[in-house]
Amino acid sequence: MRTAGSAVVYRSADGVLIAQTRAETADPVEAADQARARALRALEEAGATGAHVEALEVATDAETRRRIMHPDPLPVVGAAEAGKILGDMSAGRVSQLLGEDSPRRDPGAPTPVVKTGRGDYYLRAAVELYGMERDRTQRPHKYDR
Repeated sequence: MRTAGSAVVYRSADGVLIAQTRAETADPVEAADQARARALRALEEAGATGAHVEALEVATDAETRRRIMHPDPLPVVGAAEAGKILGDMSAGRVSQLLGEDSPRRDPGAPTPVVKTGRGDYYLRAAVELYGMERDRTQRPHKYDR
């Protein structure tokens, strides 16, 4: 759906609504209220039931353009750096634990955010959290899938 000054995309498979609209006020709190109301109206028009707003972000046109054209870099790590975070673990062992195609993948391991021909990359915070939660006494074995 597109009207003058706004655009709405609803991805029902993901349960995601992206609404971009121009606020009719300079007050950011009022703009957020307007955006929330428009988002809920768009969900209703799309036939989504039981929906709620989980996150709402208000930004100026200049800030939106900056984010698109010059995004902040993602704090990602590859297998070697993840190994250091996880306690001097080899890149091969990291690939066993975190690799999506590995039969030894830990079900609690983070999902890669970037996949390349040279390896996967994970959010640093996800690897750090995994390192804190993982049972270090557990011996490597094939996990039940």
